[in-house]
Amino acid sequence: MKGLSIKKLAAVGIGAALVGTALAPMVSAALSLQKSDIYGASGSPNVSIVVGSDAQVSDGVWAGNIAAKIAEKATMTKTVSVSGTPGEGGGSDASVSDLSVDLTIGGTVSYGAGSKQYKFDLNSKAGQIEINADNDTNALTDAQLPHLYNQSLTQKVAGANTTPTIQEKIGVEVDAKFDTSSSIKDVVAFINGGKFYWEVVLGSAGIDLGDTTYEDSGSTDAVKVILFGEQYSLSNATLTGTKYIKLVKTSAKESYNEGETITGLIGAGLYDGQDVTAKLVQIVQSGAAVTSYTATFELYDSSGTKIDTQTVASTSNLKDTFVDSNDDYALQSNLYIDTIAVGATSAQGYVEITKGTDTVELYDGSGYPYDSTDTTGIYDYSVTLTANDTNNLYKIRVQNSRDTWNNTSTGNGPLYPTIAGQSLTGNEGVTAVFGQALAEGTLGKGYATVEYAGFEGSQEKTTLEFGKNITGLDPSAEAGGFSFRGADDTEHNIPFYLKLSNNGLTGGSFLFDTKTIWYKIDDGSGASTDLNITIAEGDYINGNIWTDVNYAATNDVNIGLVGGTAGNDYNIVGGADNFVVIEDVNYIVTGGTSAGTTIYVTVPGYAEFRQNNSTGTLLYNMSGETADEAEGKLFFSQNVVQDHNTADNVDLVGNGDRSVYYAFMYPNDTNAASSFFLMLDGDIIGSDEGSVIQNSKAIEYWGTAMPLDDGTYTEDEVLDYTCFIPKDSDFNSADLFTDPNAYFVSGFRIDDEVSTGDFNVFIDNDDGGLIGPFPNSNLSYFGEDVSFTSTNLSWNLRSGTTSSYLQSGYTGKGTKAWLLDSDAGAKLSIPENKEETLIYVLGTEYETESSGESLSVAEGETGITSAGTTILIEAVNYTASCSGGDGDAGSCSATPTTYEAPASVSTLVHLDVDNVTGKKIIVGGPIVNSVAAGVSGLADRLTAAGDTVAEVDASGDIVIAGYNAGDTQRAAQDLINAIDNL
Repeated sequence: MKGLSIKKLAAVGIGAALVGTALAPMVSAALSLQKSDIYGASGSPNVSIVVGSDAQVSDGVWAGNIAAKIAEKATMTKTVSVSGTPGEGGGSDASVSDLSVDLTIGGTVSYGAGSKQYKFDLNSKAGQIEINADNDTNALTDAQLPHLYNQSLTQKVAGANTTPTIQEKIGVEVDAKFDTSSSIKDVVAFINGGKFYWEVVLGSAGIDLGDTTYEDSGSTDAVKVILFGEQYSLSNATLTGTKYIKLVKTSAKESYNEGETITGLIGAGLYDGQDVTAKLVQIVQSGAAVTSYTATFELYDSSGTKIDTQTVASTSNLKDTFVDSNDDYALQSNLYIDTIAVGATSAQGYVEITKGTDTVELYDGSGYPYDSTDTTGIYDYSVTLTANDTNNLYKIRVQNSRDTWNNTSTGNGPLYPTIAGQSLTGNEGVTAVFGQALAEGTLGKGYATVEYAGFEGSQEKTTLEFGKNITGLDPSAEAGGFSFRGADDTEHNIPFYLKLSNNGLTGGSFLFDTKTIWYKIDDGSGASTDLNITIAEGDYINGNIWTDVNYAATNDVNIGLVGGTAGNDYNIVGGADNFVVIEDVNYIVTGGTSAGTTIYVTVPGYAEFRQNNSTGTLLYNMSGETADEAEGKLFFSQNVVQDHNTADNVDLVGNGDRSVYYAFMYPNDTNAASSFFLMLDGDIIGSDEGSVIQNSKAIEYWGTAMPLDDGTYTEDEVLDYTCFIPKDSDFNSADLFTDPNAYFVSGFRIDDEVSTGDFNVFIDNDDGGLIGPFPNSNLSYFGEDVSFTSTNLSWNLRSGTTSSYLQSGYTGKGTKAWLLDSDAGAKLSIPENKEETLIYVLGTEYETESSGESLSVAEGETGITSAGTTILIEAVNYTASCSGGDGDAGSCSATPTTYEAPASVSTLVHLDVDNVTGKKIIVGGPIVNSVAAGVSGLADRLTAAGDTVAEVDASGDIVIAGYNAGDTQRAAQDLINAIDNL
């Protein structure tokens, strides 16, 4: 990581310093602001502050100042609670003192103990699963989630004891990917049916129940089973056919005699949630066998009105029997009739029951919780019971079935990233809660949670932009350009081409990457023109050494060319006024010296380029030069694109003294006012910095693909010219340079160095924007604006309204590419090193870890963080009570009666490349902030020093911008003053 980058401010949040307030006095512009423009009903901010990724550091600082003021004023009004009855000698007013509040400022939250973090490369290839739970070895235990049970537990069957280890597990299978389907088009995680489960393993071989059927005998049996952390007794089990178990809490077993009432029951249907009771009316022998009995029960509401009467046999559940007047089930609680009998000595009938939620029935293949009225096989959660053999109860599993997190019609939808700003479609991240579809209070609901955080977001980002709205370009850059940071972190804004006016020998200047370049052109039409050049042995001409320059008596001229692309030997036979064409320039030989080592030539024209002004450092044809007539001159022939190699092309030097090469052409030899074109040359950008840009990324410009001038204008897939050819009739008068159906397409390749794949960006040479919208019948070979190709996943970005088109995308290593609005171009955000994706599985209790800074600040005082943030505590939440005296009781009141409690504040400051949604405070003008560039009319209001804008626009966004950095500071102070006055 090199140098200081504005990108570091993305993590500042409310932790930015109020360091700018002392720089200069600011005068409020009386910004009209309502509290609802900044804060929601809860008192928390409902805006995001967006600062330009290309902005100066001061914009980021003032964005932080705004965030600090918003955090300071984020409060909600509460009423002081008082208690007490003072008497004589007691106070009627409550008072409090020594109040302070503990704060954590800024930072991010991660999970500690009680959670399991999965960190991996995102693999979007079909069939690649990031977290696999297909076998027990991948399930989580108490080692990761301490709330899971893992202990030896004594079991007794037919009087024999064993002590197997009972172990709970959580299993989850998560498939994270960049999903390109029309309905998602985002980075998401899926949890499908059967892939999120809880299970308990009852020892290495299971618990031997002694038979395929089991019933707790009481004195000789005591089988204990753990269900979602709760200990139950096994009441009944069937391990063949449809496997079944019934679990009860020991305290749930109760005995009732005839005439007694069972309390503690909850109603359903018309009596939903009400307290109801059941009365055991009578017990009747139902068959010839002495032990064959039925029992009659009556159900009563809370007022004592009878709801229903039912007669049942043992093993029945009255929950499945009692109904209300609508014929709906009237009992919500389980009420199992375990035994119906008559006392041997008392001759009195009695029942043994288990009741309430302390009784659980589980059927293999049925739903959880079990509902005898639902046998459809379509369940939110289902049960699997496993017997190690016919007698051994080995494993109980409850897994999701219909309750899924995917894109099915019945699912909850996929999991989107919970880290703010990562969703491409603006979806808020949610968690997958085990038992999410189950009723509140159901045992196991919330026993584990899965969160897809997204990319870890810890890496510095390299931002590239290609298009027509690149800031800081000279007006002669009529088709935009591209921007990036160099290997030394210096910002560069490079034009695709420059259309320079022919100012003749008087010269002119243009802006290139923050540097002024002076130039002049001699096309032979001026009064002081001189196109006669003397060339001596060893002179450099258009970047190549001429050797063996021999003007002999026979008038033959021999030229040895070193370093050229057209060969090394030229001969002119016949003497003066003959010509030689070397690398597209026509040199006419007019004579030479008698010694034969110097010749005189006439050239069609030349251009000269210097830094800063007419006496500045020459930029071309300087290698090996001594002072002579060719020094610094670029010779050209009209109407010929001269694009051979970097030695022939113009080396423009911009910000940080970095070079970019341009091909050139002077298009019209009959018009003295013709423009001179400089065109981006095919090259790997940053050749003087190791051919890489910031963080070892690479940009390669390929050149231009042009159609034939045949009226059909079908483009060739071959990049015909290795430079940027302008679609401009001043450049060439052929029909294809004006016909709207003829497309000139430029191609860039980006190696992001981390994604094991390549990006291609395609630009319309007509205006520097995208080549879409698609479908485009005028393009046959080029079918997308941006493409990414890798072995893991390939995708294309296409402008247009077709629903299946992607407008943005992620690679598996965290690189993001997206199309800009209004045909403006494309952007990429590339992490310095690969970013892995994070998934968390959370238990019922877990620790959170914050990178924020803790402060303790007294009421009415301020605290300052190490980053310089000033926090004012205006009021503190408290409860006041009055002390009593010896007299009569009186009233108690608090002064003041209300107070302002701090409201919740999360990270506020974001970069424009983060694509945040909702209301925004946009800091900086359209030149440095891409979000500001989309504000209609803003650029027209910032045309001179002193111009500022600080206002709420029609969309609810707040625009804070100025013509320069100082003006933006003044606008930001206006907003801070307005917030202070709310």
